[in-house]
Amino acid sequence: MDDILLQDAEIYKVAIIGFGPKGLYAFERLVATIKNLNSSNQIEVHLFNRTRFLGAGDVYRNDQPEYLLMNYPNYKIDFNTSEGPKMICSLPSFVDWLKQTQNTKGNSVATSYAPRATVGTYLTYCFTEICNALGTNITVVTHEDTVLDVQISEKKYMIKTVHKDWMLQELFHHIMCTTGHFWFRPAQPKELQNKSAIDFIYPVSETLKTIPSQASVIIKGFGLTFIDAVLALSEGRGGTFKSNKNGSLNYSPSGNEPKEIAVISRSGLPMIPREASSDQEVELQFFTESFVEKILTCKQVDFKKSILPVILKEFYHAYYSKLFHSKNWKCEDPHTFENFQNEVEKFHRIHEEERFSWELIENYFHANPLLTTEMVVQKIREDIDVVTNQKAITAVFNCWPKMSSLFNKIYSAAVLTSESKKLFDRYYFGVFNRISYGPPMQNMKKVLALSEAGLLNFNFVKNAHLKQIDASKEYVLTTELNRSKFTYLINATIPRGTKKENKSTLFENLLSRGILSEKKQQEPSKNDSLGIRLTETGKAINSEGKIVETFTFYGTPTEGNTFDNDTLSRTRNNTASAWAQNVAEEFNLFHTLKSKT
Repeated sequence: MDDILLQDAEIYKVAIIGFGPKGLYAFERLVATIKNLNSSNQIEVHLFNRTRFLGAGDVYRNDQPEYLLMNYPNYKIDFNTSEGPKMICSLPSFVDWLKQTQNTKGNSVATSYAPRATVGTYLTYCFTEICNALGTNITVVTHEDTVLDVQISEKKYMIKTVHKDWMLQELFHHIMCTTGHFWFRPAQPKELQNKSAIDFIYPVSETLKTIPSQASVIIKGFGLTFIDAVLALSEGRGGTFKSNKNGSLNYSPSGNEPKEIAVISRSGLPMIPREASSDQEVELQFFTESFVEKILTCKQVDFKKSILPVILKEFYHAYYSKLFHSKNWKCEDPHTFENFQNEVEKFHRIHEEERFSWELIENYFHANPLLTTEMVVQKIREDIDVVTNQKAITAVFNCWPKMSSLFNKIYSAAVLTSESKKLFDRYYFGVFNRISYGPPMQNMKKVLALSEAGLLNFNFVKNAHLKQIDASKEYVLTTELNRSKFTYLINATIPRGTKKENKSTLFENLLSRGILSEKKQQEPSKNDSLGIRLTETGKAINSEGKIVETFTFYGTPTEGNTFDNDTLSRTRNNTASAWAQNVAEEFNLFHTLKSKT
């Protein structure tokens, strides 16, 4: 037995905790970097994932229904990276893979929105191909298990999981943590779970089957997760959508749906739908690299005073540039914003077009403290019409995705004042997401059809009071105009790292052991957190303020330090490449020292 442990101790071991897309990207960078060393020394890479969907994770698992679609088009999905060292095998882009595997042709493939399950199958395919191309010195060990705790043992890490408890014979030299939104999902004992409340809807087919037909349901949240929940409770139960000649949809119920689905949210505003064929590249005029560089020279910056005005300038310019183009209006001197504004006034003296209004974009219902189903349904119709006919306002919707990568530099540099960072996290993050990262048009048309069929109730969507009656376990929604009882509550919001209560068991244990530490606020808050302390390359900072060189985070767990961790982006907030390089250097050093002993 001692000989086995000695032999095991001589193998360099790495753990990746959480193996969705970010874990897969980190794995790819690691094996490419190790191969580039031309070493014959052995390394073991242990992959921990809660489910069997390696590379896909919860979001893209390939057993989910086909009606759960991506919210950005196929041409933006590509596993490949041009970064060195070179990938160990050649892989097709998602569009090319679709053409090869599904016999699809034409340009429409690129601009379509694929089911998330199909993207998951692509990611799993990429993982399999990489594993098939591994050298003999790289061993992959997979664990379908949830990591609960980590502790340091002789400068290495010991891992505790749900099924294996402490893995005493596996000591790891490096850990990469890419646990996605599970990082912000607190554990709750089954005996304390409320059966009438569903806190996380995925996987939808399994989780939502506990809701009986003809039940009265509340959905908290009006974003992408809301759409997934609604479709699972309608189309997922046998209901069908039929297309009309004008492009609209009608819904035919199966009888297995809930009796009523009431929606509650903060703003009462639906997300703006997207059409890939209308995605346009916007050339930024004001929110530029030079502007960001200037902001980064400041010690403290107020978002609302110094950054938002420039964003609004960009929106204003995009709106009128598209409007001018639609009317063949030539702007004589657009070189300054003031001149551009003068040109706008000339334009409006001739053309009776709607003026740009940030107030209406930001909060269309700002003058309405209470809303009705009819008001919200009409807003959905208007949004569908605006995007379908590519009206000038769509140029505004296309602006933020272009700006967000630049804004990420400001956010990650920690120059925003504490209060303005809170304001952005709590409010503007949601506003920009709503107007720029909405669902594909087809799914918003389905929401409209379900509303017109009477399944969706928006009378409580804004400023409703929610209360659970202990005796009956029913939920009551109340506004100044309406009061109704419901039997189920679905949380369709995504947990983020800005709330103290949003901590998984692993998160809590790492904090309690001092391996991690949280950012300190100038004014402590009971509910808000600024996130965990990390270096720019994602390395943990422990309770003593020291950098933990061998514990790195990537993706969603870095929220509070980084902005907009796009799950499929290989470049946004990429800590994987530096981590892979660090592991390779330590791996070399480990074997150099071992050869001298």
